[in-house]
Amino acid sequence: MKGIYLLNSENKVKSLRKLSDQKEKKFTLLLIAVITNIAFSTGQPVTITGTQLKKTASDGMANDLFGSAIAYYGNTIMIGAIGRDNYKGAVYVFRFNGEAWQESQILVDQNAVPGEFFGNSIDIDGNTAAIAGYGRSVVLIFKLENDAWVWKQTIADPRSLKQWFGNSLDLMGDRLIIGHLVDVFQTNGSAHIYRFNTVNSNWELIQSFYGSMRFGNSVAICDNNTFLVGDYFTSAGRVTVAKWNGTSWEETLLIPDDAVTNDSFGYSIATSGNRIFISATGYSTPTASVGAVYDYLKTESGFNLISKIIPDEYGPGMRFGSVLSANDNKFVVACDAQNYDYPVYLYDYKDVNHELSYKIKPDNPSANKQFGKSLSFWSDGFIAGAPGEENNKGAAYFFLPSNLGVAYGMEIRGVVLESGDLKVDSIPFNLPDDLPPGYYEATGYIRVLSPDIRLKIDDCLVSSDISNGLKKSYSNLVWLRRRDENSAWENIGGVLNGKYLQNRIPFTLPAQLIIADSVGTTSVKELESPNKSFEIHNYPNPFSETTRITLTLPADRFISLELFDILGKKAATLIKDYKPAGTYEIILNRRGLSDGIYFLHAASDGYFQVRKIIINSH
Repeated sequence: MKGIYLLNSENKVKSLRKLSDQKEKKFTLLLIAVITNIAFSTGQPVTITGTQLKKTASDGMANDLFGSAIAYYGNTIMIGAIGRDNYKGAVYVFRFNGEAWQESQILVDQNAVPGEFFGNSIDIDGNTAAIAGYGRSVVLIFKLENDAWVWKQTIADPRSLKQWFGNSLDLMGDRLIIGHLVDVFQTNGSAHIYRFNTVNSNWELIQSFYGSMRFGNSVAICDNNTFLVGDYFTSAGRVTVAKWNGTSWEETLLIPDDAVTNDSFGYSIATSGNRIFISATGYSTPTASVGAVYDYLKTESGFNLISKIIPDEYGPGMRFGSVLSANDNKFVVACDAQNYDYPVYLYDYKDVNHELSYKIKPDNPSANKQFGKSLSFWSDGFIAGAPGEENNKGAAYFFLPSNLGVAYGMEIRGVVLESGDLKVDSIPFNLPDDLPPGYYEATGYIRVLSPDIRLKIDDCLVSSDISNGLKKSYSNLVWLRRRDENSAWENIGGVLNGKYLQNRIPFTLPAQLIIADSVGTTSVKELESPNKSFEIHNYPNPFSETTRITLTLPADRFISLELFDILGKKAATLIKDYKPAGTYEIILNRRGLSDGIYFLHAASDGYFQVRKIIINSH
């Protein structure tokens, strides 16, 4: 197994990332981040055992079913608890405060009735949230105003049926689609498309579509004019593609060529950009009914099937694909058979390639937890609901990058630990054979990662304390990184910052790291003082409307100045150009930026600075 770990200066585990091993994970992970420098040695990896980050409702009780639905956007997570208050339901809002996810608000339907199940479906886009209570056939719209979510509108079932309106929904910009399956007493399920009217600030119905009684079990928005509706209850299942061509609506059916009766194609749908993931929970191999996920690419001419994904190991009736969620390079899959006793599967994808990254189960897994009943993916993390945990009190498991991982430009994801401890294990790691040409070990100098030799994280760089080494000169020491033993080493530079050796080139993928001596390569530099590289300041901080950023360049150089939110999503590019020496002032207006913590990243000529910026409208 390979990996990278991050520690803060107090040696508390913050986050970790598993790389290539595909064995089932139960939150006891063996990760390697070897720092060694000797002619022949066996490196020491670190075994990190910890507990995953889990959230419950502050006032949770048995049968609340916290985790029934989840929506995740930016620094906000909403979690439905449909059993709360005699099944009236509620939605719990969590916000990231820069250090932790904290419960900030509980949303309810002021007109709720017992059996409404408010919070059965949730979606967030920007400052707007749509929350369904399908037991009363309503969808409520909330808006974020002054750091609080405020009710704005209740959308009622246009067919005036008593229930199930809002069993699924998807929100994107000024478009909202709501699914409405029906029970055995009605014939046709439906899906209804709404558009936000900026004149009267209301969501208005613009089109409805109908199918079998399970039509609308899943819905998704591809773009402002293209909508998907799952209808798994037909023979093999199908997905209706509804597209507005500028003058009228066109409907086409999406059915895979290999579909057969009882495949239940269209049971769940997840989209990210032009990638569409559609499950067929009844898909069967020659030996078992397993389930599958079909990966499509949306093009101008239609939907092109890229591949079909089935789990590498499976049991009968596992219903792989019962819940899906995706972002622009990952997708996550749950199985609802045996009360969700199967793991959640996390995949990486790029172009036409897929790679299983994790199989995840919660601590002390059991069939009663319903782990994976709900999933939500956004940016670079996901959350899995487990509404059956603790006698149906419920829980939600967070698999998000830590704020450290974001600040340091690394893709560190999969598990965030609340606590952990370290112990040393062993694995063969031989030098100098593993080093590339031009690098060598320093005689008598050894760096083996252990609990008392830790990495330091600071200003987007990883560094190691080298002051206790036997080597007297560090002038040629550099960091090397590689993804795994089958990858080539890459020189990411070295710069001395006091007693710490930092890499000079940030890297965006997890890696194995090693410190080596360089021969005829870029040598280590002493870290220049700010006035020799560049200076950057901003005032006021925190600010409510604008802040003034002052940038001083001592010489002509290329400078990059970018703003990132707390989850690593780029919020603005302020400068990315060659600039003459001098002092520059940039006025940053918070327009379009919500309150919260941001990171101002400045980079020039191999030097990096990060400033934390806080927007607070109060």
